[in-house]
Amino acid sequence: EKAIYQWNMTDGSLYMDFYPEVKEVNDAAYSPDGSQIIVSGNDNKATAFDADTGDKVVEFSGILQEVDKGGINYDPDNYWQSHLAKYVRLKSRILLTKDGQQLIRGKFGKIAKKWDLKSGEAKTEYRGHDKAVLCIALNEDESRLVTGDGDGKVIIWDAITGDSLAGYNRHRGPVWDIQFSHDQQKMVTVSWDGYALVYDVKTGELISDIYFDNRSAFSVSFTPNDLYIIVGLLDKKLEMFEIDTKQSVREFIGHTSVVSEIDMHTSENQMLTVS
Repeated sequence: EKAIYQWNMTDGSLYMDFYPEVKEVNDAAYSPDGSQIIVSGNDNKATAFDADTGDKVVEFSGILQEVDKGGINYDPDNYWQSHLAKYVRLKSRILLTKDGQQLIRGKFGKIAKKWDLKSGEAKTEYRGHDKAVLCIALNEDESRLVTGDGDGKVIIWDAITGDSLAGYNRHRGPVWDIQFSHDQQKMVTVSWDGYALVYDVKTGELISDIYFDNRSAFSVSFTPNDLYIIVGLLDKKLEMFEIDTKQSVREFIGHTSVVSEIDMHTSENQMLTVS
């Protein structure tokens, strides 16, 4: 429906809704001061809107104006490939730096890009993937960016310079999500191949490989103590797995569709999920 809804957290009432003039809405995020909402779709653009009025403030586009599938082409008549295409289309994550000055987004062909938030100018391009960049994550001090693509490749970058620091080809399908642990010592990736892989960030060594028994995870997050991961599976389940034993220890019931985002509250026993 291409709509943005803002809710009052105290009583759950609708504060404001507006319908941005964009092709589609796949992701949205507040600027750090809450004055703007950044919206991304599947058209290689991100757009900032005034959070109070819904008016367009600035559009971020860079050098690639037209839609580029990044080497990912699926046969719509093939059952499994048509499913893959549907989930690829949903991946349009936006990252904002803590100072509110820069924005990072993937799915620009085979690259990820960083813009200046005020001017809309592209500042850094992260080049090295052979397929479209589907997921991105920044570490706590924003010195490292990690990306995953449609071919199963994961790359760690110097977030400032755009230099590639390390690359891994351990997945056999598109990488749907990537997250750093809260202590910044580990990272986790989940893929269409049915695995979650937990890495040592410093050495690149594999700490754990968790298999979901012919299921795939679409989203992932570490728990605050970094001993477990929470995964949103494509069978619409939300489960907690222990990293050491690789066993499922808890299910969370409530969603009726695939969970696309998981956000852990570090100071409380709470998490936010989006479906």
